[in-house]
Amino acid sequence: MPGIVDRSLMILILNEMAEDTVEWTHELSASYRTIAVPGGHVGIQEAILRQPSLILVNGGSGSHAPFRTTEAIRKVDGLARVPVLILADLNPDTAQTEGLRCGADDCLVKPVLPGLLIMRIRLRIRSAENEVLASSRRALMEQEIVRKNLEIMRTQEFYISARASVAETRQNETGLHIERTRLFMSLLIR
Repeated sequence: MPGIVDRSLMILILNEMAEDTVEWTHELSASYRTIAVPGGHVGIQEAILRQPSLILVNGGSGSHAPFRTTEAIRKVDGLARVPVLILADLNPDTAQTEGLRCGADDCLVKPVLPGLLIMRIRLRIRSAENEVLASSRRALMEQEIVRKNLEIMRTQEFYISARASVAETRQNETGLHIERTRLFMSLLIR
């Protein structure tokens, strides 16, 4: 399939049942680095170790194992932000509802067209990258707000100090220094 090839991105395929992976794994491997491992606990340990760009949970005929695996993935802190896509071999309504309920980012029903699978994977990876980018931009903006607020507070302190100094300046000849201090303090109180 023509398109973007990014071998730096890794797709971890958790095979709950691997009987039907041949048709789409070849095309997936042409676009991404792929590693296929058994599903369940072994697959989750591999995901923690490898920190993939996306986890593809491949379920077998009538199996609910991909949903249990996805729920377990979502409970692992280090994997909470990794996109999870389920390939299910169930009724479309049941599969998609159950997939989203258990925390998957997407759920496709088999048989799936390889081109559609690759496009959904690309979309989920791009969304995750955008989320990370937005999060770091928010953090930078929050730092900038704190910096600006400190700058404003220092400016206000300097201004008050300068005004107080002026207000305290004595004019022995006119005796207005006391009146100026009183007016200045009433302005500060407002």
